[in-house]
Order: sequence, then C-alpha cells, then structure tokens
Amino acid sequence: MLVLGRKENESIIIGDAIKITIVGRSGSSIRVGVQAPRDIRVMRAELEPPCYDLVELSDLTGPVHDLE
Repeated sequence: MLVLGRKENESIIIGDAIKITIVGRSGSSIRVGVQAPRDIRVMRAELEPPCYDLVELSDLTGPVHDLE
C-alpha cells in the first residue's frame, strides 16, 4: 500500500480519471472527496461485500496518519 500525506485542499491523482481531495477534518475524522467517472464504483470498504479474490481485509486497514 502506498501511503501519501496530504493537507486540506490537496489532492492525489489516480490514473487519468480519478482525483482524491482532502476536503477537511474534524477531530479524528477526515473528509475525502472523490471525483471519478460514473462507471467506476466508489464506496466505503465496510459497505462492500467480502471479495477475498481482490484484496485481503488486512491490506485495507492500517495505521492512521496525521495530515499535518
């Protein structure tokens, strides 16, 4: 897993079509904005039914990093 530090209003680009922006934070919560084409499903990992062929759950969780 690649871990990148970002501040509020900074973004990360994935490929040619996906942009992830840190919108804000409040306490320990971080608000993330995702711009992606409609044909790409974007959802919180805990809402996705388990799909063990794609990614192990341990790969989706890890330490929380401070944005500062």
